Amino acid sequence: PARGEGLKSERVVRADIVDRNGELLATSVSAYSLVANPKLIWDGAEVAEALATVLPDLDVEDMTRRLSDQSREFVWVERGLTPRRRQAVFDLGLEGLRFEEESRRAYPRGTLAGQVLGYTNIDGVGAGGIEYSQNERLAAGGEPVRLTIDNGVQAAVEAELAISAVEHEAEGGAAILMDAQTGEIRAMASWPPFDPNRSIDISMTDPSRLNRATGAVYELGSIFKPFTVAAALEAGVIHPKEMFDVRKPLEIRGYKIEDDHPLYGDADVTHIISKSSNIGTVRINEKLGPRRQQDFLRRAGLMERAAIELSGSS
Repeated sequence: PARGEGLKSERVVRADIVDRNGELLATSVSAYSLVANPKLIWDGAEVAEALATVLPDLDVEDMTRRLSDQSREFVWVERGLTPRRRQAVFDLGLEGLRFEEESRRAYPRGTLAGQVLGYTNIDGVGAGGIEYSQNERLAAGGEPVRLTIDNGVQAAVEAELAISAVEHEAEGGAAILMDAQTGEIRAMASWPPFDPNRSIDISMTDPSRLNRATGAVYELGSIFKPFTVAAALEAGVIHPKEMFDVRKPLEIRGYKIEDDHPLYGDADVTHIISKSSNIGTVRINEKLGPRRQQDFLRRAGLMERAAIELSGSS
């Protein structure tokens, strides 16, 4: 009966996730689920209707069918009961029911680093983010998994990203703060924010689920210009004070290349970068050549997937 606690099995508690300073980001808390043994239930319809009075989301017709199946000894009725609903079911005093103690994941900082942390499914298995990529390690329990991010820095970066996204009415955005000396990620933010505590209620197609810092594809655009210039300088095919004609648009293989903010005259390398000149960058790349450019990018690690412990990295 529901008045009994039922059998309990020893479970390994999933390890916590903490930031670089040991501050908690994800933990496991006790939860109870309701299960039934149809072989101990005389009238499945009566039990289903009684349960529906305290479990508003219960599908009475489906539950009646499942509780009436005498070939089964175990049926999930509802997972992750709140304390109030558990007590309400207990007070019904129905036969053939029992509570099973489980654990569910809790994220005390809400949306902070939500896409980075990911979430677990109803069975407590990692289904996104660190929860997924480090599932085997987390499921083994023991010491917390420590991330390189800093909660304080993460909160500040997320706040700035939110301000910018709202100001520009952006559909999405991302921001990453990296330690240039070690390569460690101190903050990784994605907009719109995602609350892993609500993962079960959020549609799988909801844009907040996507970590745009790792899973979205962006055209590099002007961000790529410094790499072209750096490669040319390293190869010795240009020097910083060298002048390039940037007055007229270029046409290459049917594509017209021009500058949004034209430079009338010649420009040195510094001005080509500071003014983001498309024409000047192409002129430099013509001297560099594709082979040397690709070799530089390969040595810089830009031709390989980033070595980051997150699933779905692009």
